[in-house]
Amino acid sequence: ANWELLIAPRDAERRLRIPEEWSGDGVIALVRDVSLLKHLRRRGMPTVNISGMFHNARWLGHVATDNFARARLAYEHFSSLRVAHFATYCPSLRREADLRGEEFVRYVHSRGYPCEVLVSEADAARTERSSDRQRIAAKLSILPKPVGVFVSDPYPARELVETCQSHGVDVPGEVLVLSGDEDDLLCNLILPSVSSIELASHRIGWEACKILDSMVRTGTPPSQPQLLAPLGICARRSTDHNAIGDSCMESVQRYIQQHATGQLQIRDLVRVAGMSRRSMELRFREVFGRSPAEEIRRVRVEK
Repeated sequence: ANWELLIAPRDAERRLRIPEEWSGDGVIALVRDVSLLKHLRRRGMPTVNISGMFHNARWLGHVATDNFARARLAYEHFSSLRVAHFATYCPSLRREADLRGEEFVRYVHSRGYPCEVLVSEADAARTERSSDRQRIAAKLSILPKPVGVFVSDPYPARELVETCQSHGVDVPGEVLVLSGDEDDLLCNLILPSVSSIELASHRIGWEACKILDSMVRTGTPPSQPQLLAPLGICARRSTDHNAIGDSCMESVQRYIQQHATGQLQIRDLVRVAGMSRRSMELRFREVFGRSPAEEIRRVRVEK
């Protein structure tokens, strides 16, 4: 078979669309909005949807991650760390965030625990980002600790870690953050790095190809969506209780986060650490895998 990869193809009005001149036999698509769904319906090609949305559209084939299995895996990860307080942060504009967050809330409730829903007003009301972060941080500060926060995907998970750092909320000491999806780059662009759930992406692609081949030959989609369980947890520092052992270096790292955009000098960090410069630099590198100077530069670029 001949395959063509189209990455976010758009028409003159910037809408996600299959190019009019394209005349393939079938499509595998990540369908996340009604406009694209209607467009694919009009094109009349056999189509397999690999998002977690629109599973009631029976004319499509569906292969996606099982949100129930994802929620259970997240809960079990937190529970293995002796966490008994839970929350979700799933901004509604983050693609399938609502579905993922709602499933996690349901699963936590089924285990007999409450689950706080942290709502980002910036999504719906275009609230100033800084004030929205202050409100989220204030809400986190009054929750019982430690609290495990399930976040829909890596981008808002990274935002949440940044919010905690800038408002003095300790990750993972007080708040443990787990992303519902994996992106190695985004999850490692911040310290502490973000733990995530690894999806069965290769198998999703393989099964989607099999279903599309069947639909092209028979003209009939499967009667039910095919839902695949995630592969497991990519454990990183944001849910690692053992990573809290060096509170001195955690304090240095938080100080960098709070003061990197000013005239921060290494001697300021030596004062915070209460040890010699060489000892502080060696210990910081041992804990975080980079020097204090490298961390200052990284944070300045990020901010």
